[in-house]
Amino acid sequence: MRRSVRGSWLLAVAGLLAIVGALLPWYEPGGRLDDKTAVAGRTLAGWDLVGVGVAASLLAGVLAIAATVVGFGRPVQTALKRRLSWAAFAAALVGAAGVYGDWRYVPTELGIGRDTWDSASINGYGVTTGAQFGVWLLLAGLALVVLAAAWQLRIVVRVLALGYLFALVAVPVVTVGRRAFESGAGRVWDVITKDEDFLAAARLTFEVAGIAVVLNTIFGIGIALLLVRKSFRGQRLLSTFVDLPLAISPVVVGIALILVYGDHGWFGDALKDAGIQIIFSTPGMVLATVIVALPLIVREVVPVLQEAGIEQEQAAASLGANAWQRFARITLPTIKWALAYGVVLCLARSIGEFGAVRVVSQSVSGESQTLTLFVNREYEQLGQVHKDNAFIGSFVLMVVAVIFIVVIAVLKPKEKQ
Repeated sequence: MRRSVRGSWLLAVAGLLAIVGALLPWYEPGGRLDDKTAVAGRTLAGWDLVGVGVAASLLAGVLAIAATVVGFGRPVQTALKRRLSWAAFAAALVGAAGVYGDWRYVPTELGIGRDTWDSASINGYGVTTGAQFGVWLLLAGLALVVLAAAWQLRIVVRVLALGYLFALVAVPVVTVGRRAFESGAGRVWDVITKDEDFLAAARLTFEVAGIAVVLNTIFGIGIALLLVRKSFRGQRLLSTFVDLPLAISPVVVGIALILVYGDHGWFGDALKDAGIQIIFSTPGMVLATVIVALPLIVREVVPVLQEAGIEQEQAAASLGANAWQRFARITLPTIKWALAYGVVLCLARSIGEFGAVRVVSQSVSGESQTLTLFVNREYEQLGQVHKDNAFIGSFVLMVVAVIFIVVIAVLKPKEKQ
């Protein structure tokens, strides 16, 4: 009962804060408008008067207070209280998204500079005082509405986890996508179909990633079998070395490769005499990618092999099956889903690698530049065209990553109930 009472009070307070925060920027002391250009006839991001975000926020506040009044002190299972809590929860999410979008993009919508907007005022309240305070108060109230409603609905842990992931993943992804299409879909199409530097970087990226995945698949399975099926001195050391690329910076991996295979490295002179160049060429980029992505396959396959045991292979050996037959008919079917999962992760990691590849390549446009290096170079250049290219390249990498996530979700077997 105490928990329900505390939750009801919290929901009521949150709703009140949301309402006050939504009304404060629009209150008219003296009925005057100090800066009609900034407020553009009291519209917010194109919406008359308050905008959809503030309207949803007012609704969320009213619903939150209504849920408190209807079900004060009662268990959350009360049907009407539960419906009102869900409605307040949804309205608060819409309101938060709308308010942030309205407030953040008002200068762009009105065609004024950020400095002008920051020094303007709304209905007598400076944007840096009353109006801005109202917006922050509103967002705080909406956050409390979401948490209080989630507490009442007993889903607060899920909401916090999803909110954390949303802030870390969804917001940057949406921002990159929006920025990539800022100059129009035609511009995106022209870059991915006609830009020679982009196309060369894409070809090299998938070439390097493809070779790395093939090598890591072959040697990853071999290492996994060695770690699980054999017992030998140095086994723990080998297992540690497999995990090492995950523990150190990829830049360190690139520097280590230069010290070993560079012109002044351990094997530099011998490689030069043989006419072989590793560093600052495609082989070096492949080698760097192989190293950083290898653990992803090994660590997916090892647990499955450990769980499967060796009884079936021993039975097959007793019936006369050779090593290759045991691997093809028993081991490979056993690890196929784990291997597929590891291969997809390895491919995604290989395509997105930057640090190690940047060190061992010269990042020459059209020759030794992967997509990640293309994005980095374009973003460092001056001019809107280069910035657009950088965001379009980032968008392509993001789409590829999303495709891999979908593939992983499809390939991953459902857990047994």
